[in-house]
Amino acid sequence: MMRVLALIPIAILAGLPVLAHPTSGFATVAAVAGGLCAAGAFARWRPLVTAGASLTLIQYTVSLIGARGSVASAIVLGVAVALVLDVSEFVSRFHGVALGPRILRHQARHWIVSGALGALAALALAAVAALVRIGGPPALPPLLAAVGALVTALGAAGAVWRRRQEVR
Repeated sequence: MMRVLALIPIAILAGLPVLAHPTSGFATVAAVAGGLCAAGAFARWRPLVTAGASLTLIQYTVSLIGARGSVASAIVLGVAVALVLDVSEFVSRFHGVALGPRILRHQARHWIVSGALGALAALALAAVAALVRIGGPPALPPLLAAVGALVTALGAAGAVWRRRQEVR
């Protein structure tokens, strides 16, 4: 029963790129990505879940080539990725443990609040980005995006390193 919880955000995650670019090739890649996520959730192995979520992000990025993406689909995809990782971690961590309804309600409330706050933060950032236009050479926006991605990766690596230090 608990593992089925992880399938809900996986279905949303795998289906969104197909809705953005409905072709048989995209449906096949989405099926593979969803299968990886589901296999990782059922096997309680995070690398498979992460690989499936990463494949979906790559697929969504490819679907945006030559098309205009919407802020709403990007927000839904971001929230779905976060929920897939969070729900699959919860399911694997509490495998075989009898959880009462109070605990499940609390966890569901946590997921709802996390998703809602993530969506609101993304909307706020999108509104700010629409208001603030950066002038300069054409290479500046990709350069700023690369710097932002690097800072994000370094922040994630720092968080993982700190977590490993706490465990020891």
